Amino acid sequence: MLIEEPHIIERPAQPYVAIKAQVTMQTIGTVLPELHPRVFAWLGERGIPPAGPPFWKYNVIDMDRGLEVEVGVPVAAVVDGDGQVLAGVLAPGR
Repeated sequence: MLIEEPHIIERPAQPYVAIKAQVTMQTIGTVLPELHPRVFAWLGERGIPPAGPPFWKYNVIDMDRGLEVEVGVPVAAVVDGDGQVLAGVLAPGR
C-alpha cells in the first residue's frame, strides 16, 4: 500500500448545486441520503454533468435543536437554481 505524505493544496472557487434540509441527529441518516438522487436527477434533466463527488455542507450545527445541511454536487460553471435546488459557490482556499 502506497502512503502519501500530507500536503496543502490551493483550491479555486467551486460552483455547486444543492438541496437544503433541516434535520436532527435522529433524522440525518435517513433524510440526507434521499436527497442525493434528487440533486442528480435535477442535473440530468438540465444536461448538466457533475464536476466532482457529492458532498454535505453543514451551515448550522446545533446538536440539541437541529442542523441545516446542503446536499450538494459540484458543477463546472455557475448555474441558476430554482425553487427545489439552490446554486452556490464554495469559497476558494487552502
